[in-house]
Amino acid sequence: MCGGGRYDGLADDIGGVHVPAVGFAVGIERILNALEAQGEEIAPPETLDVYIADLDNNAASAAAAFNLTVQLRAMGFRVEQDLLGRSLKSQFKQADRLLAQFVVIVGGEEFQSGKVAIRRMADGEQSILPLTDVKSFLLENEL
Repeated sequence: MCGGGRYDGLADDIGGVHVPAVGFAVGIERILNALEAQGEEIAPPETLDVYIADLDNNAASAAAAFNLTVQLRAMGFRVEQDLLGRSLKSQFKQADRLLAQFVVIVGGEEFQSGKVAIRRMADGEQSILPLTDVKSFLLENEL
């Protein structure tokens, strides 16, 4: 399930200088399988309530995304936000990996008029609503 040791000669072997080193690896899947075989219950991954995607990656949209993240977290929602300036496609992939229930898209033409897009990840349904209505929308959708 896991292993490791000293690898002092590894850098020498591949043409580098001698460097003292240690390393290890753990087979997470094997550990989970062993726990399951012993009858241990493994908790399912936690879902994320909201992922905030920044379409424009400029100061105004970043500030709005950050403020919304802070407000939603203060209300008890589990929220993550893109801070790496990734493409919208990459942000949706990240939201999917994090099991987000909703993605709020800040930016684009809607943002210029004070609105955001909000997409339900389960069915892809998307709505455009005022930024000020996001909190009530999420509360109405029983998150």
